[in-house]
Amino acid sequence: MRTLSAPVAGSLSLVGRDKEQKVIFDVYEGVLQKRNEAGSSQILVVSGKSGVGKSALVESLRRSVKENSSRFAGIFTEAKFDQHKQRVSRPYCALIDSVETMLRHLRSSTEKWDSAMKVLKEHEQGTRILCSMFPSLRSALGYAVDVEVEQVKSAYLAELLRRFFRLITQTLNQP
Repeated sequence: MRTLSAPVAGSLSLVGRDKEQKVIFDVYEGVLQKRNEAGSSQILVVSGKSGVGKSALVESLRRSVKENSSRFAGIFTEAKFDQHKQRVSRPYCALIDSVETMLRHLRSSTEKWDSAMKVLKEHEQGTRILCSMFPSLRSALGYAVDVEVEQVKSAYLAELLRRFFRLITQTLNQP
């Protein structure tokens, strides 16, 4: 049963995108249904060729989330990876931009922010790597950028980012 209000006909040009729109709305419905489960979070990646309507598709979901905000006080974050504007010095730029949005939300609650920072300080080596990627962490914790992310083994970095993302989402989900 769909509980989100569908976008108003003609409000966005999503001709022929019913299947894709249903997928992203179903993912969001799944998030709503699981929101009280510990550690429940989801990432949806929308990819495709330039000009096919990815941004309009995501905007249709964003609009519906905003219209239904009384039901769900979650965080909707998005980031765009544009290969033509990619900053070579910032690998993972779309992920970083999205997580920075979540960190701003986290920082708005001193208690939650302090809780997350305490956990990060207990794992200094990993935290130094994260600080080299996330400017808000670097400024909050005062670590200098002394780690080259490109030099970190990809499996370790992937696990570190997975744990960091889990920490942020679990902390944000705390009452």
